[in-house]
Amino acid sequence: MAAEIMALAGVDAIVIDHEHGPADLMSAIGIMQAVSTTDATTITRVPSHDFIYVKRALDTGIEGIMFPSVNTAEQARAVVAACRYPP
Repeated sequence: MAAEIMALAGVDAIVIDHEHGPADLMSAIGIMQAVSTTDATTITRVPSHDFIYVKRALDTGIEGIMFPSVNTAEQARAVVAACRYPP
């Protein structure tokens, strides 16, 4: 409900925190549905660099992924690769 109110108020983006918050992928889908009639971008902050979780999050239709603790260029390359589907 809070995400829908924020989106209707005109925020640019809604970040769904899966690192520290109690949200799961099903609740993320509910949030995306609640804001789908607005221009708000939906972003999930994933709990880790787990490639399987990232792909599942992308499968929900989320528009962006935020990764925690990316501290090196190598980690940055790895998390970007996790967001790409195989050919």
